[in-house]
Amino acid sequence: MSQMKSQYNHRQYKIPPEKVGRCALCHQTTDLRKSHIIPEFAYKAMYEDNKMIAFEANDVENPWKEQKGLRDRLLCDSCEGFLNRAYEEPFKKFWFDHRILATRPVGKVVMLRVPDYAAFKLFHLSILWRASVCRNPFFGYVRLGPHEERLRLMLRARDPGRAGEYPISCAAVFHESGVADNFIASPQRFRYKGYRGYHFTFAGCEWRYFITPDENPTIAQFGLRENGELPVIRRTLEDAFWTLNAVSLGMRRPGEFPLKGDSGDSAAIVALPDLPQR
Repeated sequence: MSQMKSQYNHRQYKIPPEKVGRCALCHQTTDLRKSHIIPEFAYKAMYEDNKMIAFEANDVENPWKEQKGLRDRLLCDSCEGFLNRAYEEPFKKFWFDHRILATRPVGKVVMLRVPDYAAFKLFHLSILWRASVCRNPFFGYVRLGPHEERLRLMLRARDPGRAGEYPISCAAVFHESGVADNFIASPQRFRYKGYRGYHFTFAGCEWRYFITPDENPTIAQFGLRENGELPVIRRTLEDAFWTLNAVSLGMRRPGEFPLKGDSGDSAAIVALPDLPQR
């Protein structure tokens, strides 16, 4: 279901009025929901006057208000309910209801343990997959090609794969009063050591999803592990905004290494501090 998307006209995008179509997950032709690409609970703190504040990663100084989050006609009722029960509700309970970042000790890197490796990872892979198969231009850089079908099958089978298959890393963003959970930015793609990936910002964190067919030791050291361990790097809001600009401009700060983008059109920056000993 790969398709071309413009990255620059999200504010003019209108969800197609046709209700009947092929569900992206089960491939049945039926009524389709206006599905959230990123679940609404992930950005409730961003609402102002019942509207969400969002911005393009390459235009952080010009945010706009979004009425109902970032959606598209994508899933049937059954598949919408399946993703919610299997992946979204467990993530919400762990990450938001337990205020997982707010209750953890302050440090440059904190090692969290997620209660369910499979559900946690598949929640994130579901967002990556939805961002690729949707037509909403806010997610225009996310184009997974043949990986769309692989992820679709993993989601349906509740198969998270090994930690080195589509690994996930996390950097929590903080401001002076706590977790900076009140902003979201359009995803950007990057490349690191021959592997490409996508940089998402939501739920108070920068999430990096790597498109890797095999284990990479460098990526593995700061990614989600099969025993549930998740190294969380602490970053300031200033650093997060700088990274969002750097994603588009390919800039670099001392002590950080660049993740160069495909065709030079995007890049991301990652800083790797020493991780806690296991």
